[in-house]
Amino acid sequence: MLQNRYRVTSIIRINRGFGNVYEVEDRGKTKILKVLNQIHGKDRRAIQLFRQEVKVLSHFDHPGIPKCDSYFQYELNEGERLHCIVMEKIDGCNLEEWVEKNQPISAEQGLEWLEKITSILKVVHEQKYLHRDIKPHNIMRKDNGQFVLIDFGAAIRINLFYKTYAITIYSAMLLLGKGDETDGYTAPEQNRHYCTPQTDIFALGKSFVFLLTGKFPRDKAMYNEKTEKINWRKYAKGVSDEFANIIEKAIEHDPKKRYNNTQEILNDIGRIKKIVELI
Repeated sequence: MLQNRYRVTSIIRINRGFGNVYEVEDRGKTKILKVLNQIHGKDRRAIQLFRQEVKVLSHFDHPGIPKCDSYFQYELNEGERLHCIVMEKIDGCNLEEWVEKNQPISAEQGLEWLEKITSILKVVHEQKYLHRDIKPHNIMRKDNGQFVLIDFGAAIRINLFYKTYAITIYSAMLLLGKGDETDGYTAPEQNRHYCTPQTDIFALGKSFVFLLTGKFPRDKAMYNEKTEKINWRKYAKGVSDEFANIIEKAIEHDPKKRYNNTQEILNDIGRIKKIVELI
């Protein structure tokens, strides 16, 4: 029992990544407990980043963004402190699991899902935050069909300090020729520590490549390492040119060629939906 309130009932994820994740019971309600991995327990920067998720989530009150209960420290018998966050439990599964259990989504589903998830991302960007870790694993689909964008541990607020710092680092890494490698979802500029709303849009577009094809963005069947192009269309069933063009524009290698903001994506989705209605 933690804080005389939270009773740990099961392990969700342990010894993977930044923190361990548990399920807890709080006065009859099931919630999620995230505990900073003990190897980072004395790392001030790691603690700051861990606590940042609480700060970020406190700015939102939206069904597509998790609600955060509290942050606290729990002292072990040896005197070591655990850093803990308790937050809302999302009933459902993430979209990577969803595709693995079911199948790649249809074009009709894809357009509907893209509209709903883009609307959530729009709320994040309107509060001057960047998520910086969008991928199918970090998008939940609740049992009622509501989507929830999770894991704001890497999120950052866009302000003058961040812009100045990011541009300086980005320019230096360009000169050194570093930072081109990505995991498939991460925009190339993010590996040079430079992020904008277009960076999240890139990751969102790559997420939908996976959702529509069932293949990870760097799958050898689709991805050409030399040209950095991804030939995904032939693996997606029934996707119209208009819809495919939205994805293509979102995943442009050059940020300047991508959508400027989420509203532009929603506008293009709206135009497609009107055409469908007229047919």
